[in-house]
Amino acid sequence: LGHGSFTFMHTLVIYIVLGIGADDIFVFADAWKQSRAQGPSISGSIAARLQWTMNRSFKAMLITSATTCSAFMLTSLTDLPIISTFGSFASVVIVCNFLLVVSWYPACAVFHERYFVRSCGGFCAVRVCGFMCKGCGGQWGLGTNNSSVDVEAGDEVCAQGPVGYDRDKLRLAERFFDGPFFRGMQKRWVRVAILICFSVVGLTGVIFAGTSVRLTDKAWTETILVDGHPLQTTLNLWLGTNDVFAATDDDFKEAGTWMFGLDPRRPVDRTGTDPLGQDVLANYGEPVFTGADLGTPEAQEMLVAACDRLHTIESLAIDPDTGKPELYCFMSDFKAYRISHNLSFPVASSALVPALESWRHDFECTRQGCYKNVQETGVAQGTRYPNFYEERTGYYVEDGTVIFAYISGNLTMDARESDLGRIVPEYEEWRDAAKLFAEEEGVDVIGFTGRLEWIAIMQALIQGVTTGVPASLCIAMLVLVLSTANLYIAGIATLSIL
Repeated sequence: LGHGSFTFMHTLVIYIVLGIGADDIFVFADAWKQSRAQGPSISGSIAARLQWTMNRSFKAMLITSATTCSAFMLTSLTDLPIISTFGSFASVVIVCNFLLVVSWYPACAVFHERYFVRSCGGFCAVRVCGFMCKGCGGQWGLGTNNSSVDVEAGDEVCAQGPVGYDRDKLRLAERFFDGPFFRGMQKRWVRVAILICFSVVGLTGVIFAGTSVRLTDKAWTETILVDGHPLQTTLNLWLGTNDVFAATDDDFKEAGTWMFGLDPRRPVDRTGTDPLGQDVLANYGEPVFTGADLGTPEAQEMLVAACDRLHTIESLAIDPDTGKPELYCFMSDFKAYRISHNLSFPVASSALVPALESWRHDFECTRQGCYKNVQETGVAQGTRYPNFYEERTGYYVEDGTVIFAYISGNLTMDARESDLGRIVPEYEEWRDAAKLFAEEEGVDVIGFTGRLEWIAIMQALIQGVTTGVPASLCIAMLVLVLSTANLYIAGIATLSIL
């Protein structure tokens, strides 16, 4: 298939195909056993039994395998690489499973019948030291004891076929389906009532799902048991919602970011990368820079103005200790450093990179805008989020020119928030603000938040559900119509699936 990676999710196909294979084998094995009860023209020959069994079971196995394979093929159309490759891999495995079930397993059944089962007309005696199976012998009227049976006499009796069954000896489920259920389903009003009932239930579920349920409308933690229950208390502790172990204000925060110098239409070139590659830098692709010089005096003033514009974004977090926005803007701090040391700003393009490096390594700095110093009061040494500064603002130099820069700000919303109804507007605020600033200044700016990956994943999943479910139902309907040649039955079956 050309997949470059095999992830843990792909191994889950094993458990799926085990269930499908077990269903197919059950269908074949049941038909194979029923062939023993047929007339001498079928039960008298292994070849005839196999032909009868395949005619009876092949269509059922083909339909179930085809519908399942089609569903996984539709899954492979999603935009998420790991789910797409999972779907294509699973569809191939389903096909291989079907081929083995209709070829390898029948051969095993014939081998078992020919070398492990004693020939007795109806093939009902297991060759275990030449004795008759108790259950099989009783069913075929050949005696109920594990005693030796004459083969020729057995052939004569078995050839007469089954002797019927005693309803009083049936199990409870068998009596129910043979009696009350069968008689009830023969009545038209019962069938109509069942159809109306399930239609109402199904329609109610669809309406409720479409109007009241969202895929991510759940809180991070829900109380599933009564308050004080030991298991619920354990879940609260584990998920960090217990007041005794409540999260502190120093928890991780997601950030909103503006990036300068990247091509907004194609910021990353992923040509030749592995979409399933994880934690490998090469799999992220190569950034596509516009080549703009961000070190000019005008660009320096533009970056400072961008930092000032971030103050207007409503989702920007405010430090409760200082009352100031939690911003990370290297150019604004660099400007403050230069002014506090009576140095000019902006600086000449050729002198910017050396000046930035001097600022970053001035550990004796004691004035405003220090990057790092001995007193640990620099902007990159904050007591609240000491590691965020270097991660959330900075620049990239190529051939002595600053061609890429980024600035950020912490978000007010909890980092664990996953409700699309809340995090999508937050992302759109940062994106739209960046677009507006880019139009005003005539520069390329990309705005996004740290939850963009989650948003993209959830939107791809939602799109896959909204397009895949109708397509799957159409395929199921088509397969059922072709297999049953009855539009009414196929429609009722599809409605039951829905």
